[in-house]
Formats: sequence, C-alpha cells, structure tokens
Amino acid sequence: MNYEAEYSDDLREDVDCYWEASLPHGVESLEYPSLPEPYFNLFVPLQPTLTPSVVKGISERADLFPMASSLFGVRMHLRGFYRTGWGLPARFSSLPVSTATLADFPVSLENALRSASGFAQRVQLFRDWMRTRTPVVEDSRADRVSRAHEHLLTHHDDPSVIRSWSERSGFSVRTITRWFTDEIGMPPKRLARVARFHHALAGLHGARSSRFYLDAGYYDQAHFIREFKEFTGMTPEAYLRLVAGLGN
Repeated sequence: MNYEAEYSDDLREDVDCYWEASLPHGVESLEYPSLPEPYFNLFVPLQPTLTPSVVKGISERADLFPMASSLFGVRMHLRGFYRTGWGLPARFSSLPVSTATLADFPVSLENALRSASGFAQRVQLFRDWMRTRTPVVEDSRADRVSRAHEHLLTHHDDPSVIRSWSERSGFSVRTITRWFTDEIGMPPKRLARVARFHHALAGLHGARSSRFYLDAGYYDQAHFIREFKEFTGMTPEAYLRLVAGLGN
C-alpha cells in the first residue's frame, strides 16, 4: 500500500494524506474495510469500467466497500472538502460508502488519475487540481466550522472541548454545536468519540505500545474493545485478520 502525507504549506490544511491500495495477486475482488472517520475519504477505482468515484463523509459507521480494482484515495480535512466545492459536507455524513457516488467529481481528473503512470503522478495530479480550487475565505462560516472541527480533532480527549473553543472563538456553545449538526451532520460529542476511535486505530495498526488505547483516551482495554465493536460490529482481532487478508 502506497502512502504519502501532505506537507505543502498551501495544501496541508486541506489534505491529510494520499494512499493507494492494490488487490492481492490472483484476487479479482474483495471487500475493503471502511471504518468510522472524522475526515473525508475519496475513493477512485483505477479501472474505468468499474464503480465510479465515491466519497466517505465524516462518519460513525463502518462498512465494506466493494473493491474490484486498485484504489487511489485522498483523505481530506473538512476545510479541503469545502474547498472542492462539492456542496454541504453533511450530505455525505454516515452514508454507506458504496452508495456515496460523487457526481461532482471532474471526469477529466478521474480519467487522468486512472491513466497516470503511478502513485506519485496521481498525487501530483490531485495536488494540481486542488490548487485550482478557491481556498476557504477567512472568517466565513466554512472557515469557522473548519477551525472548530480541527480543534475538536486535536483535543478530542478534553470533555470540555467545545466550551474551550467557545471561549477561544467568542461563539456560544449552542452556536458551535449547531454548526457541527448542520454542516457536518454529527453533534460534537459524537464526533469526539469518532476522533478518539480513529486515534486509537492508528495505534492498533502501529503497535507502538500495548497500551495505545490509554493514549487515545480510553479508560482501559475493555472500554476500547467495547467501543470498537459498537462502531464496527467486530472485535479488533477480527478487524486485523480482515486487513491482513488484503495482502498489502
């Protein structure tokens, strides 16, 4: 699996990373696990005769995306999704990823990504396209919601995270909560749980510490396993076996 984080000064607030996943040798199709996300994920199948590009919005649901070719993916911040011009983020909130067809995705870019010589060229093509999009206007509603969202992701383990942002930004807790519900499609407390889960998932994959779930803000291992099963319908061990079966 190819992976590259976005570090360009003009894009790093819009795009988190790029990735590419291939089918294991001899396998024609499989179900790719798509887990709860506090970001937006773009999935571009690299064979044009197959499913169209889809986007997984900020979501508390896990599902399986039918994968019948290599996938090129982009994980975007909320600010980046606003910048694409694809409409209200909430319209993709918690949709099954296989049904979230992105009708607004430019056909010319989709075709260019599919015909590119490799991962590095696809990354550059998407970067170049993003740079043609108008950045979010400072102090606009999209800017305010994006900054509140990033604050929540960074401080998801703070039980008073929205109140702290209220004090910093000057907007009321009620107003900020309404922003999350109307613009993102999820109240902040629920989104904080998704962010905590996402943080723990990175630790589960990285195995940097056997107590990664504590670093993510869980009380103990049982708390993490219970929430993992609530969000995904499977245990962490079953999920890791599923990912290992992808072969990349």
